[in-house]
Amino acid sequence: MVGIFLGIGNIWSMIIDVPLSTIQRQVSSKTMISIANAMMLLAAILFLYLVYSSSDVGFKLSGSILDITRSFLANGINIVLLFIIGMLYGTIKEIYDIATLSYLLNHIDPSEYDKALSKCDIVW
Repeated sequence: MVGIFLGIGNIWSMIIDVPLSTIQRQVSSKTMISIANAMMLLAAILFLYLVYSSSDVGFKLSGSILDITRSFLANGINIVLLFIIGMLYGTIKEIYDIATLSYLLNHIDPSEYDKALSKCDIVW
């Protein structure tokens, strides 16, 4: 389940990388981070609903991992919520990555790029 969630988020992050980078040129880093924080709250609320609704429909932790996954994904609402939460996660991750790197590069001298990026373990 975690692998499915992270896979959805990372594929979505890869897809929206360029559009968000373009948007970030027009919108300040603080605004982007605020949007990401609001999306994080929405993702947390949806995730809690997903967990709560799964326990209501008889989701039990008995049987093999494939049986548990199959019973969880048998409900269409669970699949849709999993995709929405995964896409929110990917968007939040991408916004944080882009805003952090943009903020870093905008506030240091170009001669300091190599030192700053190496401190952040960023390979360019």
